[in-house]
Amino acid sequence: MLNIAIDPEIPFWLICSYDAVALSPAVVEEAHRSHPVIVDAGSYQGRARYTGRAHVEEMFAAELSELVGRPITTVFTSHNVSRLYAYIKL
Repeated sequence: MLNIAIDPEIPFWLICSYDAVALSPAVVEEAHRSHPVIVDAGSYQGRARYTGRAHVEEMFAAELSELVGRPITTVFTSHNVSRLYAYIKL
């Protein structure tokens, strides 16, 4: 979404690091569709499969997948916000 939210004339580079060996082929394919440039150890190339805004609109129009597991609801206040760290996976 940043690729369409930020004016292309602004000199902004965001590097997304992916371990293409460890990820599923579907995740790597999605990265090729959603990133205008792919850089690997031996090359730097534009992506013919990158479709910009059309891809973002397609993602938002798609049905969400079914949730796995049970959601947890917790209320955080200024008195217990420190508990939030227990929910964050680093």
